[in-house]
Amino acid sequence: MAWHSHIIRTEPLGETLREAKDQYLAADAPVTLTLIWVVIAVFAVEVALAVLFGTRSIRLVAVGSFKFHPEIAWLAGPFLHASPRHLLVNIGGLALLGIPLEQHFSNHRIGTFIIVTAYLSTAVGGLLLAMFTADQVAMYGISGTVFAMGGFGLVHLGSSNDSLPAFEWVAVILGLSTVVSVAFDPFTGPYFHPDWINGGHTTGVVIGVIAGVLR
Repeated sequence: MAWHSHIIRTEPLGETLREAKDQYLAADAPVTLTLIWVVIAVFAVEVALAVLFGTRSIRLVAVGSFKFHPEIAWLAGPFLHASPRHLLVNIGGLALLGIPLEQHFSNHRIGTFIIVTAYLSTAVGGLLLAMFTADQVAMYGISGTVFAMGGFGLVHLGSSNDSLPAFEWVAVILGLSTVVSVAFDPFTGPYFHPDWINGGHTTGVVIGVIAGVLR
């Protein structure tokens, strides 16, 4: 059997998506859902600070915190977001990947996975940025963990010999997209620009793939 043959589903797409929706709603994923609410709560604080200081830019709050309160900013970095779009994309990634993957972890292990990927991807991403710029470095967002979940989902679920439930099938497809995104990132340029490679995404995928292989 080819490694991916069990992923291919014979049901109509609409039926598969309805099945996946029901599985997402029925799944028990307290750690992932708690993480999502923490990210939302931190973003609400960012919005309140933007209003309080009259910046009219949430991104300025996220970036500025690294200049004025770096000890707090680096601690909160994985949970800070620059805009509603940035927030929604990452929340969507956490929900679509984290809920099915949490079924394969204990609460303790998924919590450890989240903490390690969040802070390690932030740290490595910050170091990579520092190599290309002398400006103030700011790394924020939970996307490192999202990409780690993608790498783990692709390897762990994709190597299963059993037919995947619909919501795990969705996780594998999203996992593939994260790996492809990171693989093509170095070729997109502009080379040696501070935004050339997203070190947080790359670190996340690498950790996720390694965890999937060792699982």
